[in-house]
Amino acid sequence: MGNWYWIVDEIEQAGCIPFLAHAAKAKVMMGNIHKTDKLDAQGLATLLYLGKLPSVWIPPAGLRDERELPRTRMTFAKHRAMVKNRIRSTLAKYALSLDTDSDIFTAKWRPELEATLRRLPPETECCLRQHLQLLDALNHHIRELEVRILQRIQASPSLQLVQSVPGPAKVLAIVIDRELGSIDRFPSPHHFASYCGLVPRLSASAGAKAIPSPSALWPAT
Repeated sequence: MGNWYWIVDEIEQAGCIPFLAHAAKAKVMMGNIHKTDKLDAQGLATLLYLGKLPSVWIPPAGLRDERELPRTRMTFAKHRAMVKNRIRSTLAKYALSLDTDSDIFTAKWRPELEATLRRLPPETECCLRQHLQLLDALNHHIRELEVRILQRIQASPSLQLVQSVPGPAKVLAIVIDRELGSIDRFPSPHHFASYCGLVPRLSASAGAKAIPSPSALWPAT
């Protein structure tokens, strides 16, 4: 999963129609005890020949490319949260904190945060200053990506529909719209809700039922 873009491009450029197999479902349907590349190839070819190959939707090339913008922003945002948590936890080791309940990483609180760092042991202070530099760089790149996202991703009827729902701001609406792709690929609202991880799975045997936590299928494609 994740390394199929290039081969889909080659297949499409050759004028053929690519199929992207649903790996988990295909494995169950093939029923092989052993696993080798040859057995996998034979099993997939047999399923395709029989018209039984479980496949997933392949987004168009343009959409695949556009998705990199919001996905990269999400990655940077996760790293930013990790850096902030690291700084907070390190300060907590030495019972240090700022006298505020607001975000200590805003420009307003930077001077006091810098002063707090000077109360740390020298090597710990050095490491946290490196973290602050990394945080500043991540904030800069996230802002650049947000500008790029708003410039490059054009409004569409589906995006306008997402934006009409209370809650999502512009960037989040774009993330939802681009990860969703075409709503027509879902045969029913129930399938869409399941794709989003909003429908609990049911496991029942001999009268006993278990309902595990819902799990999202995206961003499989």
